[in-house]
Amino acid sequence: MSTLKTDAITAVTADADLSLDGLGTGGVSIASTLKMTKGGDIASASPLVIDVDGNYFDVTGTTNFAAMTVEAGNFFMLQFDGALTITHGSGIELPGAANLTTAAGDRLICYATAANTVEVMSVETEAAASGGSRTLVQTLTPSGASTATLTTASLFDGTYDRIEINVDGWDTSGDNVDTYLTVSDDAGVSFESADYRYHTQQNDDSGSTYGANASTSAANIAIANTSGNAADESIFFDIQLSQPDNTAFHKIFRFRGGGLNSNGQSTLWDGVGSWTGGTTAIDQVRFTVQSGTFSGTIRAWGVKDS
Repeated sequence: MSTLKTDAITAVTADADLSLDGLGTGGVSIASTLKMTKGGDIASASPLVIDVDGNYFDVTGTTNFAAMTVEAGNFFMLQFDGALTITHGSGIELPGAANLTTAAGDRLICYATAANTVEVMSVETEAAASGGSRTLVQTLTPSGASTATLTTASLFDGTYDRIEINVDGWDTSGDNVDTYLTVSDDAGVSFESADYRYHTQQNDDSGSTYGANASTSAANIAIANTSGNAADESIFFDIQLSQPDNTAFHKIFRFRGGGLNSNGQSTLWDGVGSWTGGTTAIDQVRFTVQSGTFSGTIRAWGVKDS
């Protein structure tokens, strides 16, 4: 057993583990900061060998494991650099008694209740820590254009749980013309020209009664119909689409917008539209107008819920 000197100037050195005996039931009181050492990286293996050069380790590699080699009483933390599966069992007790598949950045807090027997006390995932994410995926800046098309594959292939489209400074060459949305399910070879439905409520500052713009069988979805072509007239609108790759249901668009209409009035609208021609995954979204051309900025965001 090593002996701990009690004077303030004597350093403690020991070749074996240092044991603090004779403290009774009061435990160890630390009046300053408890500092732990980051150990060297650990290569993933089965079993995963927990070193004794620290209490925090980066686990490299992607080898699955169902056991750990670790000293009894060791309190340690692991950070994973990649995806691997940890198997719940008698050697590793995981929360919920379920196997865990890690992602880069996931972290575990662990305690060895006995030699080679580990209780995982906490799991902190990158997804849970971030609370979801919102990523700008594609930006279009049409100017005097007749079409503008969102084509980036990751918007539509299931990378994201939903798409949010923001359109700013929308200005049309014609006065009081509709803005349309259509979809493609064949990488833009063709765009569906039938089986759209939509309903929009709208009003401006000239009155208090909302009017409706609706169709049960249209060649497109009318997203907006209050655009003006004067220098000081423009509109903006937002569109949401959930799970464009899902083949279980029709694609539904939720949209809303506002701005200055063709009469220079403050206007707003709120609507929903769908393509009911099939439940296939879509892979492109196109904007057109009733006549003439348009200019503005279109930003498409991919949103992950976790």
